[in-house]
Amino acid sequence: MTAKKFRGNGDKRDGKTFVALPNVVLESPGYRQASHTARSLLIDIATQYSGHNNGKLVACVKYLKPMGWKGNGTVLRALRELQDCGLLIETRKGARPNKAAWFALPWLDLDQVHDLTINPKLYQRGAYLRPDKTQSANGTTRTRKASEALMAGAEAKRTAKKNAGLTPSNGVARAVIAPSDGVRTSIHAPSNGAIRCALGSLPTPLDSAYLETPSPQGPPGGIGLGAMH
Repeated sequence: MTAKKFRGNGDKRDGKTFVALPNVVLESPGYRQASHTARSLLIDIATQYSGHNNGKLVACVKYLKPMGWKGNGTVLRALRELQDCGLLIETRKGARPNKAAWFALPWLDLDQVHDLTINPKLYQRGAYLRPDKTQSANGTTRTRKASEALMAGAEAKRTAKKNAGLTPSNGVARAVIAPSDGVRTSIHAPSNGAIRCALGSLPTPLDSAYLETPSPQGPPGGIGLGAMH
């Protein structure tokens, strides 16, 4: 149904406001890959759109809790998934204590251009046509960043397994520099003390006699060279 025909059918529906989700979004790769939780959150966020506030939509607890969103972790995961699928664009980063994050619906022009984290000139519609999600072999979806992280982890495991054979099973042993019983003092003398030199004869007689014995004396009364005539 065209926009012109739709505007003329106001009397055929309840209420005056509605959430406009174009078929190009519903049939896009981003929307098809999003979980049902993320799709529900997208509708609740889109209900804030008033025609002139795209880029200033919030997803804070104060707004979502009355709609039945109780788990903060569930909201954060769904928000991250919507951004990965290109169904929601964060225009301003949130900050404590009371600065809420802002979002924009990527099938609409950006209305809010002030106080944004992103450059409004770089904002482009149609992000849901190029989601940051890939289809895995088993049929599940995951973001490109998650896929790269998984690949990096697998490569790290392969490298660790490859290098495991280079290390002994009991670990790396430290080189032995000293004996196992410790460093011992060098022995300069026999264990039982110094040894006295053993000689064949003593330099001094035991009775303290002279080394050279004097010649015997001649007969009494004469010189022992013979009788003199």
